[in-house]
Amino acid sequence: MNLFFRRVLPCLVVLTLAALLKPANAQTYGNGAVFADGGHSIIFHSFTSGKGNIVELDLATGKMREITSDGRNDRWPALNAAQDQLVFISQRTPPWKVYRVNRDGSGLLLLTDREGMHLGASWSPNSKMVAYSHQDLDAEGFVADLWIMDADGGHKTKLIEGAMWPSWDSTGNLIYFTAALDDGNVALGVYDFEAKTQLTLTESALNATGAGVTPDGEFIYVSAMAQGKRMLHRLNRDGSNAVNLKIPSQQDSSPRVSPDGRFLLYGYNDGNGTEIYLLNLETNVSRNLSREFAEPD
Repeated sequence: MNLFFRRVLPCLVVLTLAALLKPANAQTYGNGAVFADGGHSIIFHSFTSGKGNIVELDLATGKMREITSDGRNDRWPALNAAQDQLVFISQRTPPWKVYRVNRDGSGLLLLTDREGMHLGASWSPNSKMVAYSHQDLDAEGFVADLWIMDADGGHKTKLIEGAMWPSWDSTGNLIYFTAALDDGNVALGVYDFEAKTQLTLTESALNATGAGVTPDGEFIYVSAMAQGKRMLHRLNRDGSNAVNLKIPSQQDSSPRVSPDGRFLLYGYNDGNGTEIYLLNLETNVSRNLSREFAEPD
């Protein structure tokens, strides 16, 4: 069996499940936060009152509203191009399945009914397809594969074995993911739909995870190793020229770039639970949104 499946993926899923199951001390816990309304608001999963719902935060006013409200462990939202629908994972049907919901909270729809665990979901730019990771219940260890499906849950197709955390580029022709390596580390990978080819873009030593692609497709932001610590890095679109931003990150930081390319959302745990940060890419200064907009206990 690939060393990745025996050593690295079990560690990744333990971290991921710990994040899923353990509420953070901050009110606005969240990995997988995404921008909405041109970057004026964000959508993320929140443990406010310990419920675990998808919520929306207006960055100008600080007003927060729930999109889902029944506390069923809803996680990792992704917004479609029209910004009127979300996909997310949830324990409404254990262990974890992919759901779609309207942005106003109506029209909840289960998209995946196959047994097993689903982690992460990402809309294609034209909103016709959704990419997600899936693990069979009888899999040895944690063996996640990357799948795609229609936005209504139809035509499910396995795309890549040993891959997770998908992220599309703005053209919809490329989908980036975290790929398994034979030495037990992970790397940034990319699948080209037009050429039907799969490439590994980064070296093992970088151990890169996640992929936040800039709107012009020229740069990719990942969490990667530098001097024994995980830091946010910027890469060229082909994985070259890794620049360490010297901002602490974690394996599942889920970096996401704002529509104007000026800001980066990411998650980081400094000992108080995973919180949402907003990095100004021009000044390299971060804001802790979880603490800035936390509701009183």
